[in-house]
Amino acid sequence: MENLHIIVLSAIVSILFLVFILATYKEIQEMDQIPFDGNKEGGPRAELLNLIGHLIDEKLERKEK
Repeated sequence: MENLHIIVLSAIVSILFLVFILATYKEIQEMDQIPFDGNKEGGPRAELLNLIGHLIDEKLERKEK
């Protein structure tokens, strides 16, 4: 009974690992049924990357002239 906390912790970690495996399997099954929609990304991260890309393009065009 001295190592009860280790047994409980191991059981919790094992259960969480099984939940992770099952959720991953479920998502893979859904990916097979639903086709990938390769639309343009949205959101702040995508907008920031687009802005940086446009700035770099403008710098390269100025250097070429």
